[in-house]
Amino acid sequence: MQAKKPEAKKKIVIPVVAVIGVALVLFLSNRPARMPNGMPVIESEEQYNYALQKVTQSTPTAVGKFNVGLDLDQKDKDVCLEGAKTFDTMNAFRPDMAAGYFEAGLLYYLGGDTDSALSRLDQCLANADQPFNLKTEKDKAAVDAVVADCHHMLSLVAFDRHDYQTALQEANAAFAKVKPRPGYYVARARAEIQLNKNSEARKDVSAALKLDPSYLPAHSLDGFLKHTS
Repeated sequence: MQAKKPEAKKKIVIPVVAVIGVALVLFLSNRPARMPNGMPVIESEEQYNYALQKVTQSTPTAVGKFNVGLDLDQKDKDVCLEGAKTFDTMNAFRPDMAAGYFEAGLLYYLGGDTDSALSRLDQCLANADQPFNLKTEKDKAAVDAVVADCHHMLSLVAFDRHDYQTALQEANAAFAKVKPRPGYYVARARAEIQLNKNSEARKDVSAALKLDPSYLPAHSLDGFLKHTS
């Protein structure tokens, strides 16, 4: 009898579609997780510091324009919205900090998204008294400054929504925390004008110009008030 030849091993054929599918799953599983806003999730101090460096390099021009009373163009607004989203990811990593929520609120406001600005500014105030932010007297002074700026921004948001009484209240709250800035006086004056308190508005505009004689919004209001009875 002839010896049986050993059976040839059967080749296992894996469909090309299956290979592609497995490769795609592995690729997606290795991609960084994303926030609902599309930004990558921050999972380490290194990533946090990188995000902070990125946003502080991209937004100073727009914020600087706002601080001196200049209008922002669409490019400035787009940069601000991108920066606000970056701060959202940073705040998710460090949710107890007040300053991060203020920065997000400021940038959302400058980008034209007042709804998002309002929610971040409210969260800033909610976090301001957390122990994480108040370890030393120096920390307390820094938080007081953030809270004052937060009330200032809330005054601007309320004014844009034609809620002039709230705009006045928020402006007054800013004065209660730190030495006032020209923008605080102008925010309050704008609300006072809408509430037919022109006499008070004139005093605030004068105070703003005393602090910064070149502050454009104060000059604008001063010109308006000189032409009103």
